[in-house]
Amino acid sequence: MEPFVRIFVLLALLATAFGASAQEMAPPPPPPMYDGAAQRMGHPEWSPEQRHQFREEMRMRRQERRQMTPEERHQLRSDIRDAGRQLYPRGRHRARE
Repeated sequence: MEPFVRIFVLLALLATAFGASAQEMAPPPPPPMYDGAAQRMGHPEWSPEQRHQFREEMRMRRQERRQMTPEERHQLRSDIRDAGRQLYPRGRHRARE
């Protein structure tokens, strides 16, 4: 390779490396009124009754998302399997197209 080509390639690589490092951006500022404790408690200007109601609503939502019992999981799997058999029958019963 010609020395001129080598120097040109080296300079192009250096320019690319410097250009990539110069474009680094600062992280965006946090959203307004973000405070971990305030988020857990609800809005910071709420009265104690409103905070209590907010906590109760969150507790109820957590209970609604509880894990399923083994019997519930078994029933769900069975229902899904049955629905799949109805949609995708096997063997002779399959619709011909």
